[in-house]
Formats: sequence, C-alpha cells, structure tokens
Amino acid sequence: MLLQFFSNPHLQSFNEGFHRTAILSRDPGEVGSLGFGFSPTTKEYKLVEIVYKRKRPRVSPHLAASNSFQAEVRILTLGDSRWRSLGMEPYQFIRQPSQVMVSGRLHWISQPGKYSMDNQFISFDLTAEQFQEVPKPDCGSLDRCFYKLLVLQGHFSAAASDASWGLEIWVMKEYNMKASWIKEFNIGTYQCKEPLP
Repeated sequence: MLLQFFSNPHLQSFNEGFHRTAILSRDPGEVGSLGFGFSPTTKEYKLVEIVYKRKRPRVSPHLAASNSFQAEVRILTLGDSRWRSLGMEPYQFIRQPSQVMVSGRLHWISQPGKYSMDNQFISFDLTAEQFQEVPKPDCGSLDRCFYKLLVLQGHFSAAASDASWGLEIWVMKEYNMKASWIKEFNIGTYQCKEPLP
C-alpha cells in the first residue's frame, strides 16, 4: 500500500494489488492524527484517522482541547475504496501520528484538557476497532511527567521526563498489566561543576 500525503487537507492511499484509490479530503476547519497498522487476527492493514473539527479559532497547534474540538474516528481497510466513520470519540489526543504499534493496537497519548498534565495512554484495537485506556507507569522520582511512547524489545514502553530533564525509561513486560511496568533506565541530568575552557 502506498500512502501519499498532499498539502493539507488531502491524503491519498493507493492499493496496487487491487488498483483502488481512496482519497480523504478534509474541510479547512479540520485537523487530524493518523495511525497505520496490521491486525494479526484479521490479517488486514488499516489506516486510522482521528479528525478534529474546530469550534473556535486560536487553539494550541499541539493539543485538541476538549472545549475547542470534537473528534471523529475514520478508518480505511486495505482493499476498500471508502473510508468508514466509527463515530465520535471521547479522547483528546495530542495531534501526532500514532507512536507505537504493539499487540495489534495503535497507541497515542491523550490529555483530558488544554492545561492538564495528567496524560493518558490510549490504544486502538485494529481487530475490534475500539479504543481502550492502557495503564501508565508511576513516574517514580519525577515530579511531573511528560511521556513519549516507544517499543523496546517488542514491549510497550514509555520514556518519562520532567522539567529538569531527568529521564526514565519504563517497559511494560506484560501488555495491559499495570503491575508489569518496570523502570529499565534512569538517566539523570548532568551539570558541569567547573566552567569549560
């Protein structure tokens, strides 16, 4: 499958095996977040788009705040020529592509509000086509956590940092089990005690 991104608001996918093209055109007031993955159960590739419709001007370019957006989930299965709408979704994703694909699920970070630091990890099951919250690690020694999702040795993982730039790498050894989070790395900040020459 070939995905082509045109100047916003156009996205085109072309499936060589089926010689089909599907085009998604967004209204000028829409912005979105994408995810692309494979369902091992149904053996299908799917493109997921979460589309936010602006209600008010002047919003942060990185956050879909609950008082500024409504979100619709659209999905395209490889081989289909049309997008399907899965309806509205309750999460406010930080607008970026899905960061992680683990266990047949795409993952994003969500914030409940524009000024909230209480991030959530949200997964989208490509087989059931449903969202679910994934438990996050306790930040340990960090005061306020800023997360980045990743995969380490096939496990769902998260890098947690704080305002002082301390960094912890957490790995979920058993998927969707909060008790299985293990802090694998703790990287502190380095401050030079003497001025450099």
